Formats: sequence, C-alpha cells, structure tokens
Amino acid sequence: MAGAQEEFRTLLVERGEDRLRHLGRCPKFSDYAELTYKPRLATLGKKADTLVTEHVHLKQLKASIGHLHLDKIKAAVAASLGLELAARVLYYQPQEFIANLQVLAPQVPKAPEVTEIRRGYKIKTTLPKLTQEEQRQREDAALSTVIAILRKA
Repeated sequence: MAGAQEEFRTLLVERGEDRLRHLGRCPKFSDYAELTYKPRLATLGKKADTLVTEHVHLKQLKASIGHLHLDKIKAAVAASLGLELAARVLYYQPQEFIANLQVLAPQVPKAPEVTEIRRGYKIKTTLPKLTQEEQRQREDAALSTVIAILRKA
C-alpha cells in the first residue's frame, strides 16, 4: 500500500510539472506525417504553391526529426530552446490547434459601410470609429511619413 501511495504522489508531481510518463508508444513523426498529416493536407483546400511548400518543409522535418517518436519531440524542443523558451511552446493536434485559434482570435466588429454617390458612381467606404486621440496619432504618423519622404527628395 505504501508503494502505491508513493507512486501516486510521484504521478501528481509529474502532472504538476507537465511531464507525465506516456503509456504505450507514440508513432514516429515520419509515420504521423505520412499517415495522418499528408492526407489531411490534401483536403484543406490550400493553393497548389502552398502545398508544394508544405511538402518540402515536411520532407525536411522528416529528414531531421522523422526518427523521433511524437512524445520525444517535446523533450528535444526543451533541450534545443532551453527551458524558458520551451515553456512557451504549445503542442496541439490539428483540430485542437484550430479550436484554440478560434478561441484566441478576437472578434473585431466590422465598421459600418457608408455608401455615397459621386459623379454617378457608388462609393463604399468602411472606416472604423476612432477616438480623437487615435485620430490625432494617425494624422501625426501620416505627417511624419510625408516629411521623411520629402527630406529624402
């Protein structure tokens, strides 16, 4: 009984430090890339040039870390980046990653569209409502850009 309690305490410590032991074997990165990632890549609707680029990157990754099991990649990242930077790296499956991005992305309300007619043409303008301070900052930035360009000329 004491041995089981000690093992349980060890597991609690490992969980708190985010270094739980993996039960079973994770697939190698190269197997995951071939069997899971590549087929999913074909269904994402990306442009042809983007797919070519991703295949090149995938080939390079498979050459460098293809032999690693997925559960060992976290340790390799920690060893190469150092503990402080590695603590900022997050690991997701594709669906989890997309869900996390949707949670993190702020929903920016769209500015109302203003339609006016000038010389017979409809002109649609969408401008965000700015405070006086933001408006002044934008004007100052635009003026400083114009002044810098004029000084170069």
